[in-house]
Amino acid sequence: DLRNHMAVDDFYYRKEAAYHNEWIKVLAECKPDNPYLKGIAESGTLDERTKWHKDELKALDDNGHKPISVFDSLKMADMEEEYHSLYRFECAEAHNDFRALLKRNVKTSDEGKATVEVYLVPPADYCLTRLDTTAALLLDGCIRCHDKVGSKASDAFKGLFEELKKVRADMKLETA
Repeated sequence: DLRNHMAVDDFYYRKEAAYHNEWIKVLAECKPDNPYLKGIAESGTLDERTKWHKDELKALDDNGHKPISVFDSLKMADMEEEYHSLYRFECAEAHNDFRALLKRNVKTSDEGKATVEVYLVPPADYCLTRLDTTAALLLDGCIRCHDKVGSKASDAFKGLFEELKKVRADMKLETA
């Protein structure tokens, strides 16, 4: 999103439209029998909140600012590969799909027998990949932001990114 905020004039408004669009969907599900949304459903302000989000979304739409999806946002930032890989891996974790269950709670013995374990410690490479990717994405974002505003701190982040590349080379990880 940082790339798009710096490069696309109406990106902020498209993200705001997506925000209102999602709230409209959530508010439509506010019913007293939904324990997670019961407080909103019974607040006495549901209609007012829904109208406000719809009005805000309409005003943005009237000015040509349509909601943007996660995929379109990443595509716009030239990050389709990240969407089809990193984003999907993280979604697996967030949405607790079968891949996440296998990684977090299933241990397979040398004989091929699978057992479910509540407190299974993930393998080191599982954490390393996430830490490496997070470091690279954060450093890249810092460099882009500081370059955009002409900050002298950009050089420090570029130095850290070079150090990360050396660590990756030593560990035989790919560099980006």
